[in-house]
Amino acid sequence: MLLAACHSDALLTDGPFAGHVDAHSIHIYARATSHGTVRAELRGAGTLHTATSEATASGDDMLRFTFNGLAEGTEWTLRLDGEAGTPPVKHIVRTPRSDCAAQSLAFISCADDLAVPRQPLWTRLGEAGIDGLVLLGDTPYINNTSLAVQRSRRRTFHRVPEFLALLRSVPVWTTWDDHDYGANDEWGAIPGRENSRQALLEWSALAEAGTGNEGIFTSFRRGPLEVFLLDARWFADTEKDAAGRTTLLGAAQWAWIEQALRRSTAPFKILCTGLVWNDAVRDGKQDHWLHWPHERERLWRFIGDEKIAGVVLVGGDLHRCRVFEHRSESLAGYRLFEFISSPLAAHVIDSNGPEHRDLIFDKGLAMAGLILRVRAESPTVLEARYIDEQGKVFFEKRLAQEQLQRSPAGR
Repeated sequence: MLLAACHSDALLTDGPFAGHVDAHSIHIYARATSHGTVRAELRGAGTLHTATSEATASGDDMLRFTFNGLAEGTEWTLRLDGEAGTPPVKHIVRTPRSDCAAQSLAFISCADDLAVPRQPLWTRLGEAGIDGLVLLGDTPYINNTSLAVQRSRRRTFHRVPEFLALLRSVPVWTTWDDHDYGANDEWGAIPGRENSRQALLEWSALAEAGTGNEGIFTSFRRGPLEVFLLDARWFADTEKDAAGRTTLLGAAQWAWIEQALRRSTAPFKILCTGLVWNDAVRDGKQDHWLHWPHERERLWRFIGDEKIAGVVLVGGDLHRCRVFEHRSESLAGYRLFEFISSPLAAHVIDSNGPEHRDLIFDKGLAMAGLILRVRAESPTVLEARYIDEQGKVFFEKRLAQEQLQRSPAGR
């Protein structure tokens, strides 16, 4: 985990914050007070790593530092220096061990700081001892593709006191949903989406982002968990597949996720999108996987054909916490569990709670979050826990590794 940063406002207005952190790399983002070059030094395990970043007006004075080839399981001291006489900024970051058996990640969506300025659930997540944070989208609500508005809203969101405190203690990965991509229920080739992408990448530090020019799909491995953040906005309805049907993921993202799943050795593979994987939503709502049913079938069939074990589905968006046990044996070879985490801080949407044959839990709370955890003493069991703003667990599901693999009753 990271430890709290301590710095003067003379060098930075925001940060430093850790984005992607794995056993051998650390990615940092921050915002400088003024234009100029900032030097970063990273010390640990008797070694020194350096990097520089240029704060420019065209880049909103954002900084990005990447350190690779690091020793795993090590505490690193980050020091940032600007112009002569400027007080330095110090921060502590820890790389995990690649063979760590325990890991705990939080999955969050729908944090509306404009409507709900006080957001104590961030504090509860920190108290739960999470090792990392995944933002599933609508984090924050922007509803505008102007670059100036996108930047301003992400800056304001990063200054929500409880969120800021958590950012200073854990690494964070992010994707988007409709309200931070464009406006409500928007996807695909909307005007200004390149501004949304630029602002998201400025205010995060992903190790990879989409194709490099389009989309923001990415992944990371933390011990027994490998998380795949699929981009379900950028490519939607912009291409057609071989059968002439519009796609949700697009050809480049399909090639990426198929190769990534084949290569993964993680006991648990968490597939995330901002939108949900089912169609049990309010009337007229179309931004869900079954608006593109052939895309979901293709993915589930791929899981079964390639015997990909350990897949768990995560979504957000609905302003309700819901859990599905999909009867997917004929395609995937086993039952796929879907965990919907929404909202962290926003209003409840009752109409997004219809019945469904695969639904096993539903609850509407104005503040709720999902934690997926694997304990060292039971490395083959994934615990899914929902907590409220008091930190109370209101639903828990345990999944043994053997549940999430092809069985004789499967395909």
